[in-house]
Amino acid sequence: MKTYHSFLSRFFLWLMVACCIVFPLQETHAQSIQAGNVTTLLGPSFFVDDASDGGSDTDINQPSVQSSTRLFSGPLTANQGPTRVILTGLGFAAHTSATDNDAAAVAVTFTYLGADELVGGVDDIVMGTATGNLTFTAGGEYVFRFTSPLAADLSITGRRFRIQIAPSNGSNNGSLKLKTGALASEPSVTGVKLSVAGMTTPLIRPGRVNLAKFQIPLVSSTNGQRGAGYLTDGVTGNDHRWESANAQWSNAVIEFPYPVEVGSSQVFAGIDDTLPIANYSIQYFNGTSWITIPGASTSNNTNVENEVVFGSAVTATRFRLIAQDGPLRIREWALYPPNGPSGFSLGADLNLNVAYQRAAVATAHTAGHFPLEAVDGRTHINSFWRTTTSGTNTLTVNLQVNTKIGSAHLYSGSAGVAPLPAFVMQSWNGSVWQDIPGTSITGNTSADRVISFTPVTTTQVRLRFTNPGTTTIREWQIFPANSGNVGYPLGTSIVESGAVGEYDTYHDAFYQI
Repeated sequence: MKTYHSFLSRFFLWLMVACCIVFPLQETHAQSIQAGNVTTLLGPSFFVDDASDGGSDTDINQPSVQSSTRLFSGPLTANQGPTRVILTGLGFAAHTSATDNDAAAVAVTFTYLGADELVGGVDDIVMGTATGNLTFTAGGEYVFRFTSPLAADLSITGRRFRIQIAPSNGSNNGSLKLKTGALASEPSVTGVKLSVAGMTTPLIRPGRVNLAKFQIPLVSSTNGQRGAGYLTDGVTGNDHRWESANAQWSNAVIEFPYPVEVGSSQVFAGIDDTLPIANYSIQYFNGTSWITIPGASTSNNTNVENEVVFGSAVTATRFRLIAQDGPLRIREWALYPPNGPSGFSLGADLNLNVAYQRAAVATAHTAGHFPLEAVDGRTHINSFWRTTTSGTNTLTVNLQVNTKIGSAHLYSGSAGVAPLPAFVMQSWNGSVWQDIPGTSITGNTSADRVISFTPVTTTQVRLRFTNPGTTTIREWQIFPANSGNVGYPLGTSIVESGAVGEYDTYHDAFYQI
Protein backbone atom coordinates (compact mmCIF):
# COMPACT_ATOMS: atom_id res chain seq x y z
CA MET A 1 0.00 0.00 0.00
CA LYS A 2 2.82 2.41 0.75
CA THR A 3 4.30 1.99 -2.75
CA TYR A 4 0.87 2.33 -4.38
CA HIS A 5 0.12 5.48 -2.40
CA SER A 6 3.47 7.05 -3.30
CA PHE A 7 2.93 6.23 -6.99
CA LEU A 8 -0.50 7.86 -7.01
CA SER A 9 0.85 10.95 -5.26
CA ARG A 10 3.55 11.39 -7.84
CA PHE A 11 1.16 10.69 -10.73
CA PHE A 12 -1.20 13.44 -9.64
CA LEU A 13 1.74 15.76 -8.95
CA TRP A 14 3.00 15.14 -12.51
CA LEU A 15 -0.50 15.77 -13.89
CA MET A 16 -0.75 19.03 -11.97
CA VAL A 17 2.63 20.25 -13.21
CA ALA A 18 1.91 19.21 -16.80
CA CYS A 19 -1.25 21.31 -16.91
CA CYS A 20 -0.76 24.20 -14.53
CA ILE A 21 0.17 24.70 -10.88
CA VAL A 22 -2.79 25.87 -8.79
CA PHE A 23 -3.25 26.46 -5.11
CA PRO A 24 -5.71 24.11 -3.41
CA LEU A 25 -9.25 25.25 -4.25
CA GLN A 26 -9.94 28.11 -1.94
CA GLU A 27 -13.11 29.30 -0.26
CA THR A 28 -12.97 32.30 2.03
CA HIS A 29 -15.08 32.56 5.14
CA ALA A 30 -18.03 34.96 5.15
CA GLN A 31 -17.00 38.59 5.05
CA SER A 32 -18.80 41.92 4.81
CA ILE A 33 -20.15 43.50 1.61
CA GLN A 34 -20.99 47.16 2.16
CA ALA A 35 -21.84 50.30 0.22
CA GLY A 36 -18.89 52.45 -0.82
CA ASN A 37 -16.80 53.80 -3.66
CA VAL A 38 -15.31 50.76 -5.40
CA THR A 39 -12.35 52.49 -7.05
CA THR A 40 -11.29 54.20 -3.83
CA LEU A 41 -11.82 51.32 -1.42
CA LEU A 42 -10.56 48.42 -3.55
CA GLY A 43 -7.85 50.18 -5.61
CA PRO A 44 -5.47 51.10 -6.88
CA SER A 45 -4.69 47.84 -8.72
CA PHE A 46 -7.55 46.43 -10.83
CA PHE A 47 -7.90 43.72 -13.45
CA VAL A 48 -11.29 45.22 -14.37
CA ASP A 49 -12.89 48.40 -13.00
CA ASP A 50 -16.35 48.73 -14.52
CA ALA A 51 -18.57 49.02 -11.42
CA SER A 52 -20.66 52.18 -11.58
CA ASP A 53 -24.22 53.37 -11.05
CA GLY A 54 -26.58 54.06 -13.93
CA GLY A 55 -27.67 51.97 -16.89
CA SER A 56 -30.03 49.02 -17.00
CA ASP A 57 -30.52 46.20 -14.49
CA THR A 58 -30.38 42.41 -14.33
CA ASP A 59 -32.04 40.22 -11.69
CA ILE A 60 -30.35 37.22 -10.03
CA ASN A 61 -32.76 35.09 -8.02
CA GLN A 62 -31.70 32.13 -5.88
CA PRO A 63 -30.91 29.40 -6.94
CA SER A 64 -29.85 31.02 -10.23
CA VAL A 65 -26.22 32.00 -10.76
CA GLN A 66 -25.23 34.98 -12.90
CA SER A 67 -22.21 34.24 -15.08
CA SER A 68 -19.99 36.82 -16.82
CA THR A 69 -16.69 36.53 -18.66
CA ARG A 70 -14.29 39.44 -18.45
CA LEU A 71 -11.04 40.30 -20.16
CA PHE A 72 -8.53 41.01 -17.38
CA SER A 73 -5.92 43.69 -17.99
CA GLY A 74 -4.03 46.08 -15.71
CA PRO A 75 -1.34 43.91 -14.07
CA LEU A 76 -2.11 41.03 -16.48
CA THR A 77 -0.98 40.82 -20.11
CA ALA A 78 -1.49 38.18 -22.79
CA ASN A 79 1.10 35.38 -22.93
CA GLN A 80 2.56 36.53 -19.63
CA GLY A 81 3.59 32.96 -18.82
CA PRO A 82 3.97 31.54 -15.29
CA THR A 83 2.22 34.06 -13.04
CA ARG A 84 0.72 34.11 -9.56
CA VAL A 85 -2.69 35.81 -9.89
CA ILE A 86 -4.05 37.27 -6.64
CA LEU A 87 -7.66 38.49 -6.38
CA THR A 88 -8.30 40.88 -3.49
CA GLY A 89 -11.89 42.07 -3.98
CA LEU A 90 -15.03 42.51 -6.08
CA GLY A 91 -17.11 45.61 -6.75
CA PHE A 92 -20.60 45.98 -8.23
CA ALA A 93 -23.48 48.47 -8.37
CA ALA A 94 -27.00 47.60 -7.16
CA HIS A 95 -30.50 48.91 -7.98
CA THR A 96 -32.30 51.03 -5.37
CA SER A 97 -34.97 48.40 -4.59
CA ALA A 98 -34.49 46.74 -1.20
CA THR A 99 -37.01 44.05 -2.20
CA ASP A 100 -34.93 43.11 -5.23
CA ASN A 101 -31.75 43.07 -3.14
CA ASP A 102 -32.82 40.93 -0.18
CA ALA A 103 -29.89 38.50 -0.33
CA ALA A 104 -28.19 38.00 3.01
CA ALA A 105 -25.05 36.58 1.41
CA VAL A 106 -23.32 36.61 -1.97
CA ALA A 107 -20.88 33.99 -3.23
CA VAL A 108 -18.56 34.78 -6.13
CA THR A 109 -16.49 32.16 -7.98
CA PHE A 110 -13.60 32.89 -10.34
CA THR A 111 -12.40 30.60 -13.14
CA TYR A 112 -9.45 31.18 -15.46
CA LEU A 113 -10.50 30.22 -19.01
CA GLY A 114 -7.06 29.33 -20.34
CA ALA A 115 -5.64 29.75 -23.82
CA ASP A 116 -8.96 29.31 -25.68
CA GLU A 117 -10.71 31.87 -23.41
CA LEU A 118 -13.89 29.74 -23.66
CA VAL A 119 -16.08 28.38 -20.87
CA GLY A 120 -15.92 24.61 -20.59
CA GLY A 121 -12.49 24.12 -22.16
CA VAL A 122 -10.13 21.46 -20.86
CA ASP A 123 -7.76 24.21 -19.70
CA ASP A 124 -10.26 25.96 -17.38
CA ILE A 125 -8.91 26.47 -13.85
CA VAL A 126 -11.25 27.27 -10.92
CA MET A 127 -9.43 29.70 -8.63
CA GLY A 128 -11.91 29.57 -5.76
CA THR A 129 -14.98 31.09 -4.14
CA ALA A 130 -15.39 34.04 -1.77
CA THR A 131 -18.59 34.46 0.26
CA GLY A 132 -19.66 37.72 1.88
CA ASN A 133 -22.55 38.91 4.05
CA LEU A 134 -24.46 41.64 2.24
CA THR A 135 -25.62 44.73 4.10
CA PHE A 136 -27.95 46.47 1.63
CA THR A 137 -28.72 50.09 2.52
CA ALA A 138 -29.45 51.85 -0.78
CA GLY A 139 -28.75 51.71 -4.48
CA GLY A 140 -25.20 52.39 -5.64
CA GLU A 141 -21.75 50.85 -5.53
CA TYR A 142 -20.88 47.98 -3.17
CA VAL A 143 -17.45 46.80 -2.04
CA PHE A 144 -16.56 43.18 -1.28
CA ARG A 145 -12.97 43.08 0.01
CA PHE A 146 -11.66 39.52 0.40
CA THR A 147 -10.14 39.11 3.85
CA SER A 148 -8.35 36.04 2.47
CA PRO A 149 -7.39 36.81 -1.15
CA LEU A 150 -7.93 34.13 -3.78
CA ALA A 151 -4.66 33.14 -5.45
CA ALA A 152 -3.49 30.68 -8.09
CA ASP A 153 -0.30 30.00 -9.99
CA LEU A 154 -1.29 30.05 -13.66
CA SER A 155 0.48 29.77 -16.98
CA ILE A 156 -1.06 32.87 -18.56
CA THR A 157 -1.81 32.80 -22.28
CA GLY A 158 -5.35 34.16 -22.65
CA ARG A 159 -6.75 36.80 -20.27
CA ARG A 160 -10.43 35.89 -19.89
CA PHE A 161 -11.89 34.90 -16.55
CA ARG A 162 -15.37 33.69 -15.66
CA ILE A 163 -17.12 35.38 -12.71
CA GLN A 164 -20.15 33.62 -11.20
CA ILE A 165 -22.36 35.44 -8.66
CA ALA A 166 -24.85 33.56 -6.47
CA PRO A 167 -27.13 35.37 -3.95
CA SER A 168 -28.75 33.56 -1.04
CA ASN A 169 -30.73 34.06 2.17
CA GLY A 170 -32.26 31.97 4.93
CA SER A 171 -35.53 31.58 3.04
CA ASN A 172 -33.76 30.23 -0.06
CA ASN A 173 -35.09 33.07 -2.22
CA GLY A 174 -32.28 35.62 -2.02
CA SER A 175 -32.06 38.12 -4.87
CA LEU A 176 -29.76 40.76 -6.33
CA LYS A 177 -30.53 43.45 -8.90
CA LEU A 178 -27.24 44.58 -10.46
CA LYS A 179 -26.46 47.43 -12.81
CA THR A 180 -25.59 46.63 -16.42
CA GLY A 181 -24.41 48.63 -19.41
CA ALA A 182 -21.55 49.13 -21.84
CA LEU A 183 -18.30 48.16 -20.12
CA ALA A 184 -15.52 50.72 -19.77
CA SER A 185 -13.01 47.87 -20.09
CA GLU A 186 -14.64 46.53 -23.29
CA PRO A 187 -16.79 49.26 -24.86
CA SER A 188 -18.26 46.86 -27.43
CA VAL A 189 -19.56 44.57 -24.66
CA THR A 190 -22.72 45.11 -22.60
CA GLY A 191 -23.05 43.26 -19.31
CA VAL A 192 -23.03 43.42 -15.52
CA LYS A 193 -20.71 46.22 -14.45
CA LEU A 194 -18.15 44.54 -12.19
CA SER A 195 -14.77 45.49 -10.80
CA VAL A 196 -12.11 42.96 -9.79
CA ALA A 197 -9.12 44.14 -7.74
CA GLY A 198 -5.83 42.31 -7.39
CA MET A 199 -2.23 41.93 -8.43
CA THR A 200 0.16 39.51 -10.11
CA THR A 201 3.61 38.16 -9.38
CA PRO A 202 5.73 36.56 -12.11
CA LEU A 203 7.14 33.09 -11.51
CA ILE A 204 10.08 31.18 -12.91
CA ARG A 205 9.04 27.58 -13.51
CA PRO A 206 9.79 24.87 -12.76
CA GLY A 207 11.65 25.30 -9.49
CA ARG A 208 14.33 22.60 -9.59
CA VAL A 209 15.84 22.26 -13.08
CA ASN A 210 19.58 22.78 -12.63
CA LEU A 211 20.91 19.22 -12.82
CA ALA A 212 24.38 20.24 -11.65
CA LYS A 213 23.19 21.91 -8.46
CA PHE A 214 24.84 20.39 -5.37
CA GLN A 215 26.70 17.77 -7.41
CA ILE A 216 30.34 17.36 -6.36
CA PRO A 217 32.67 18.73 -9.08
CA LEU A 218 36.26 17.77 -9.80
CA VAL A 219 38.68 20.49 -10.99
CA SER A 220 42.16 20.61 -12.47
CA SER A 221 43.47 22.96 -9.76
CA THR A 222 42.36 25.34 -7.02
CA ASN A 223 43.67 28.76 -6.03
CA GLY A 224 43.69 29.03 -2.24
CA GLN A 225 40.24 28.85 -0.66
CA ARG A 226 38.35 29.23 -3.95
CA GLY A 227 37.32 25.60 -3.93
CA ALA A 228 35.44 23.45 -6.45
CA GLY A 229 32.29 23.30 -4.29
CA TYR A 230 31.42 26.86 -5.23
CA LEU A 231 30.85 25.75 -8.84
CA THR A 232 27.56 24.03 -8.03
CA ASP A 233 26.28 25.62 -4.80
CA GLY A 234 23.48 27.51 -6.59
CA VAL A 235 24.82 30.96 -5.64
CA THR A 236 26.45 33.35 -8.14
CA GLY A 237 28.04 35.85 -5.74
CA ASN A 238 31.69 36.94 -5.97
CA ASP A 239 32.53 35.15 -2.74
CA HIS A 240 31.07 31.90 -4.15
CA ARG A 241 33.52 31.26 -6.98
CA TRP A 242 35.94 28.55 -7.97
CA GLU A 243 39.30 29.85 -9.15
CA SER A 244 41.94 27.76 -10.89
CA ALA A 245 45.65 28.05 -10.19
CA ASN A 246 46.65 27.23 -13.77
CA ALA A 247 47.49 29.93 -16.27
CA GLN A 248 45.94 27.88 -19.09
CA TRP A 249 44.06 24.70 -19.97
CA SER A 250 41.97 24.46 -16.83
CA ASN A 251 38.92 22.24 -16.57
CA ALA A 252 36.05 21.28 -14.30
CA VAL A 253 34.13 17.98 -14.37
CA ILE A 254 30.65 17.22 -13.06
CA GLU A 255 29.92 13.51 -12.64
CA PHE A 256 26.41 12.19 -12.05
CA PRO A 257 25.60 8.85 -10.37
CA TYR A 258 23.52 7.84 -13.42
CA PRO A 259 23.09 9.09 -17.02
CA VAL A 260 21.25 12.41 -17.37
CA GLU A 261 19.98 14.20 -20.46
CA VAL A 262 21.44 17.71 -20.81
CA GLY A 263 20.29 20.30 -23.34
CA SER A 264 21.96 23.54 -22.26
CA SER A 265 24.59 25.08 -20.01
CA GLN A 266 24.92 28.41 -18.20
CA VAL A 267 28.28 29.70 -16.97
CA PHE A 268 28.61 32.63 -14.56
CA ALA A 269 32.26 33.69 -14.69
CA GLY A 270 34.58 36.42 -13.48
CA ILE A 271 34.25 38.96 -10.70
CA ASP A 272 31.35 41.42 -10.86
CA ASP A 273 31.00 42.32 -14.56
CA THR A 274 34.66 41.68 -15.47
CA LEU A 275 36.92 38.73 -16.41
CA PRO A 276 34.66 36.64 -18.66
CA ILE A 277 35.95 33.38 -20.19
CA ALA A 278 36.67 34.22 -23.82
CA ASN A 279 36.98 30.68 -25.19
CA TYR A 280 35.72 27.41 -23.73
CA SER A 281 33.95 24.15 -24.67
CA ILE A 282 31.51 21.80 -22.95
CA GLN A 283 32.28 18.11 -23.44
CA TYR A 284 30.80 14.76 -22.44
CA PHE A 285 32.51 11.42 -21.78
CA ASN A 286 31.31 8.60 -24.02
CA GLY A 287 32.94 5.87 -21.95
CA THR A 288 36.23 6.03 -23.84
CA SER A 289 37.07 9.67 -24.57
CA TRP A 290 35.90 13.25 -24.17
CA ILE A 291 33.71 14.52 -27.03
CA THR A 292 32.97 18.21 -27.60
CA ILE A 293 29.19 18.72 -27.71
CA PRO A 294 27.99 20.23 -31.02
CA GLY A 295 26.99 23.85 -30.47
CA ALA A 296 28.68 23.96 -27.05
CA SER A 297 31.89 25.80 -27.93
CA THR A 298 32.22 29.53 -27.25
CA SER A 299 34.84 31.84 -28.73
CA ASN A 300 35.58 35.56 -28.30
CA ASN A 301 32.99 35.76 -25.53
CA THR A 302 32.81 39.07 -23.63
CA ASN A 303 29.87 38.28 -21.34
CA VAL A 304 30.37 37.10 -17.75
CA GLU A 305 26.99 35.33 -17.99
CA ASN A 306 26.95 32.96 -20.92
CA GLU A 307 24.28 30.45 -21.96
CA VAL A 308 24.91 27.73 -24.54
CA VAL A 309 22.01 25.66 -25.93
CA PHE A 310 23.32 22.42 -27.43
CA GLY A 311 22.65 21.52 -31.05
CA SER A 312 21.03 18.34 -29.71
CA ALA A 313 20.60 16.97 -26.20
CA VAL A 314 23.31 14.67 -24.84
CA THR A 315 22.86 11.84 -22.34
CA ALA A 316 25.93 10.99 -20.24
CA THR A 317 27.19 10.66 -16.67
CA ARG A 318 30.18 13.02 -16.99
CA PHE A 319 30.41 16.56 -18.40
CA ARG A 320 33.49 18.76 -18.63
CA LEU A 321 34.12 22.48 -19.10
CA ILE A 322 37.57 23.06 -20.57
CA ALA A 323 39.24 26.36 -21.41
CA GLN A 324 42.63 27.54 -22.60
CA ASP A 325 42.14 30.87 -20.84
CA GLY A 326 43.45 31.05 -17.31
CA PRO A 327 43.22 31.33 -14.49
CA LEU A 328 39.50 30.54 -14.60
CA ARG A 329 37.07 32.22 -12.21
CA ILE A 330 33.64 30.60 -12.30
CA ARG A 331 30.92 31.57 -9.85
CA GLU A 332 28.45 28.92 -11.06
CA TRP A 333 28.16 26.24 -13.73
CA ALA A 334 24.61 25.05 -14.36
CA LEU A 335 23.43 22.17 -16.59
CA TYR A 336 19.79 21.92 -17.68
CA PRO A 337 17.56 19.33 -19.37
CA PRO A 338 16.24 20.06 -22.89
CA ASN A 339 13.73 22.92 -22.94
CA GLY A 340 13.27 23.98 -26.55
CA PRO A 341 15.53 26.14 -28.72
CA SER A 342 15.90 28.89 -26.09
CA GLY A 343 16.76 26.73 -23.10
CA PHE A 344 15.88 28.04 -19.66
CA SER A 345 15.74 31.66 -18.51
CA LEU A 346 19.08 33.02 -17.33
CA GLY A 347 19.59 32.10 -13.68
CA ALA A 348 16.83 29.46 -13.52
CA ASP A 349 17.16 27.48 -10.26
CA LEU A 350 20.02 29.74 -9.13
CA ASN A 351 20.22 32.64 -6.72
CA LEU A 352 21.32 35.87 -8.42
CA ASN A 353 19.87 38.14 -5.73
CA VAL A 354 22.74 39.36 -3.52
CA ALA A 355 20.29 40.61 -0.85
CA TYR A 356 18.75 37.15 -0.37
CA GLN A 357 18.56 36.31 3.35
CA ARG A 358 21.09 38.99 4.25
CA ALA A 359 20.76 40.93 7.50
CA ALA A 360 17.97 43.52 7.19
CA VAL A 361 16.97 46.27 9.60
CA ALA A 362 14.29 48.96 9.39
CA THR A 363 13.19 52.05 11.26
CA ALA A 364 9.99 50.30 12.32
CA HIS A 365 7.68 47.37 11.59
CA THR A 366 4.18 46.25 12.44
CA ALA A 367 3.43 43.16 14.49
CA GLY A 368 4.41 39.99 12.67
CA HIS A 369 5.81 41.71 9.56
CA PHE A 370 9.56 42.03 10.07
CA PRO A 371 12.29 43.44 7.80
CA LEU A 372 13.65 39.93 7.16
CA GLU A 373 10.46 39.20 5.18
CA ALA A 374 11.54 41.77 2.60
CA VAL A 375 14.64 39.70 1.74
CA ASP A 376 13.37 36.13 2.18
CA GLY A 377 13.06 35.58 -1.57
CA ARG A 378 9.26 35.40 -1.48
CA THR A 379 6.59 37.70 -2.90
CA HIS A 380 3.80 35.75 -1.22
CA ILE A 381 0.84 37.85 -0.07
CA ASN A 382 1.49 36.83 3.55
CA SER A 383 5.25 37.46 3.52
CA PHE A 384 6.16 41.15 3.72
CA TRP A 385 7.68 43.93 5.78
CA ARG A 386 5.20 46.62 6.78
CA THR A 387 5.52 49.99 8.46
CA THR A 388 2.87 52.47 9.61
CA THR A 389 5.37 54.87 11.16
CA SER A 390 4.96 58.38 9.76
CA GLY A 391 7.77 60.42 8.26
CA THR A 392 11.04 59.09 6.87
CA ASN A 393 11.47 55.31 6.89
CA THR A 394 14.42 53.18 5.81
CA LEU A 395 15.02 49.51 5.06
CA THR A 396 18.74 48.63 5.19
CA VAL A 397 20.36 45.43 3.86
CA ASN A 398 23.93 44.43 4.72
CA LEU A 399 25.47 42.63 1.71
CA GLN A 400 28.39 41.53 3.94
CA VAL A 401 30.95 41.73 1.13
CA ASN A 402 31.93 44.52 -1.23
CA THR A 403 29.64 44.01 -4.25
CA LYS A 404 29.18 45.82 -7.54
CA ILE A 405 25.42 46.16 -8.01
CA GLY A 406 23.54 47.35 -11.09
CA SER A 407 19.79 46.80 -10.69
CA ALA A 408 17.02 45.99 -8.23
CA HIS A 409 13.46 44.66 -8.16
CA LEU A 410 10.92 46.16 -5.77
CA TYR A 411 7.70 44.26 -5.02
CA SER A 412 5.53 46.62 -2.98
CA GLY A 413 1.88 46.95 -1.97
CA SER A 414 -0.57 44.32 -0.81
CA ALA A 415 -4.31 43.86 -0.39
CA GLY A 416 -5.66 47.31 0.48
CA VAL A 417 -2.18 48.92 0.41
CA ALA A 418 -1.01 50.79 -2.69
CA PRO A 419 2.47 50.27 -4.17
CA LEU A 420 5.15 52.54 -2.72
CA PRO A 421 4.72 55.81 -4.70
CA ALA A 422 8.08 57.50 -4.08
CA PHE A 423 11.48 56.32 -2.85
CA VAL A 424 15.23 56.43 -3.41
CA MET A 425 17.94 53.77 -3.07
CA GLN A 426 21.15 54.66 -1.25
CA SER A 427 24.57 53.00 -0.91
CA TRP A 428 27.09 53.15 1.94
CA ASN A 429 30.52 54.51 0.93
CA GLY A 430 32.18 53.66 4.25
CA SER A 431 31.26 56.86 6.04
CA VAL A 432 27.96 58.28 4.69
CA TRP A 433 24.88 57.22 2.74
CA GLN A 434 24.70 58.44 -0.84
CA ASP A 435 21.76 58.41 -3.27
CA ILE A 436 22.33 55.96 -6.12
CA PRO A 437 21.88 57.90 -9.38
CA GLY A 438 18.81 56.76 -11.29
CA THR A 439 16.96 55.32 -8.28
CA SER A 440 14.94 58.36 -7.18
CA ILE A 441 11.41 57.36 -8.18
CA THR A 442 8.19 59.41 -7.90
CA GLY A 443 4.64 58.73 -9.02
CA ASN A 444 5.10 54.96 -8.95
CA THR A 445 1.96 52.83 -9.37
CA SER A 446 3.65 49.52 -10.23
CA ALA A 447 3.46 46.79 -7.61
CA ASP A 448 6.36 44.96 -9.30
CA ARG A 449 9.10 47.30 -10.53
CA VAL A 450 12.53 46.94 -12.12
CA ILE A 451 15.01 49.63 -11.02
CA SER A 452 18.07 50.01 -13.25
CA PHE A 453 20.96 52.30 -12.36
CA THR A 454 24.62 53.02 -13.03
CA PRO A 455 26.59 50.32 -11.16
CA VAL A 456 28.00 51.15 -7.73
CA THR A 457 30.22 49.12 -5.42
CA THR A 458 29.13 48.91 -1.79
CA THR A 459 28.66 46.67 1.24
CA GLN A 460 25.25 48.06 2.27
CA VAL A 461 22.15 49.40 0.53
CA ARG A 462 19.03 50.99 1.87
CA LEU A 463 15.59 52.03 0.67
CA ARG A 464 14.57 55.48 1.90
CA PHE A 465 11.07 56.98 1.64
CA THR A 466 8.48 59.16 3.30
CA ASN A 467 5.70 56.90 4.49
CA PRO A 468 2.35 57.83 2.85
CA GLY A 469 0.50 56.07 5.69
CA THR A 470 1.06 52.33 5.40
CA THR A 471 3.84 50.80 3.33
CA THR A 472 4.21 47.12 2.45
CA ILE A 473 7.39 45.71 0.89
CA ARG A 474 6.87 42.11 -0.22
CA GLU A 475 10.41 41.75 -1.54
CA TRP A 476 13.42 43.95 -2.32
CA GLN A 477 15.98 42.23 -4.51
CA ILE A 478 19.45 43.57 -5.34
CA PHE A 479 21.28 42.22 -8.40
CA PRO A 480 24.94 42.38 -9.40
CA ALA A 481 26.09 44.43 -12.35
CA ASN A 482 26.37 42.17 -15.39
CA SER A 483 27.90 42.65 -18.84
CA GLY A 484 26.28 45.71 -20.37
CA ASN A 485 24.30 46.06 -17.13
CA VAL A 486 21.20 44.71 -18.88
CA GLY A 487 19.71 43.53 -15.58
CA TYR A 488 17.22 40.70 -15.10
CA PRO A 489 13.47 40.15 -15.73
CA LEU A 490 10.89 40.33 -12.95
CA GLY A 491 10.51 37.00 -11.20
CA THR A 492 14.23 36.21 -11.24
CA SER A 493 15.35 34.35 -8.07
CA ILE A 494 11.87 34.42 -6.53
CA VAL A 495 11.17 31.48 -4.21
CA GLU A 496 7.88 29.79 -5.05
CA SER A 497 7.03 27.79 -1.93
CA GLY A 498 4.86 30.51 -0.38
CA ALA A 499 5.27 32.41 2.86
CA VAL A 500 7.79 31.39 5.49
CA GLY A 501 6.30 28.43 7.35
CA GLU A 502 4.19 27.30 4.38
CA TYR A 503 5.35 24.21 2.51
CA ASP A 504 4.28 22.36 -0.60
CA THR A 505 2.95 18.98 0.47
CA TYR A 506 2.81 15.94 -1.77
CA HIS A 507 0.63 14.06 0.75
CA ASP A 508 3.10 11.21 1.20
CA ALA A 509 5.40 12.65 3.88
CA PHE A 510 7.63 14.51 1.39
CA TYR A 511 7.94 18.29 1.71
CA GLN A 512 9.64 21.03 -0.26
CA ILE A 513 11.22 23.31 2.33
